[in-house]
Amino acid sequence: MSDRNPYMPEDVTPEAATDAASSGSTGAGCSPNGITLIFIVLTGLFIVYFAILMVNPYVPINPFPPRTPLPIYVVATADPFAIRDTPTPTKLPETPRLSAPLPSPTATIAPSDTAVVVTPPPLLTDTPLPPTATLIGGAEGAEVVEGAYTPPPPVDPALVTRSPLPFTVADEQVTYMANPNVQGCRWASIAGSALDLSGNPISGLAVRVRGEGIDEIRFTGTALTYSTGGYEIFLNGAPLQAEYIVQLLSRTGSPISEEFTVITSPLCEENVAIVDFVQNHPY
Repeated sequence: MSDRNPYMPEDVTPEAATDAASSGSTGAGCSPNGITLIFIVLTGLFIVYFAILMVNPYVPINPFPPRTPLPIYVVATADPFAIRDTPTPTKLPETPRLSAPLPSPTATIAPSDTAVVVTPPPLLTDTPLPPTATLIGGAEGAEVVEGAYTPPPPVDPALVTRSPLPFTVADEQVTYMANPNVQGCRWASIAGSALDLSGNPISGLAVRVRGEGIDEIRFTGTALTYSTGGYEIFLNGAPLQAEYIVQLLSRTGSPISEEFTVITSPLCEENVAIVDFVQNHPY
């Protein structure tokens, strides 16, 4: 039996086939190492390419660049939650106000025995408060009315309880009277006097009234209608019902009475609220 390969052409000898195979393994074709090197280089190029695209996707070499974002315009608008100042409504009295001139802080003293009050320097200082007299604001024609008011009689200190501060409000209550000056019902004020242990009027003490947008100080002895230790603080050009805090202060501005609440009356016959301070014990 012949050893010849049946698949080999007849004109090719086994020796020739062996020589061709040997020469083919070292021919001009690419070796496996060369192919591997080519793939490594291409992989590095792809990595560099995609790294460039990640850093800047808008480079020209990107065939699919992202859409250019539209510009954002910020338009200033009013803040709906901004805090706005709301005007505080003016509190009206329970009775109709009468037509009357408003209080005038620049009023001058009339050449007569006119009820006067003072505007002191700031309180809580060691400097005494000098009672520089000026006419009550809005109190034009507030002349002294003799006999219109009589201060309360003196109280025996032995019959009263000693208070924390040297002065108290007489009978711990407010009394009312009609305004005695020519303004009549076109008026609302808090008035009264300060009396010592013997019932004698004391002048030069400060009376502070606060409430309804008012924070005023007047000295005793400046409203002679209510005795030589009298005071009066103008409130309004017509009677009104409102709440105020009244307190007596020393000449240096320190409290010498407790704060006292006063409710004014809307009636013409009660448009002056009387608050008398009486000395409770020496100080």
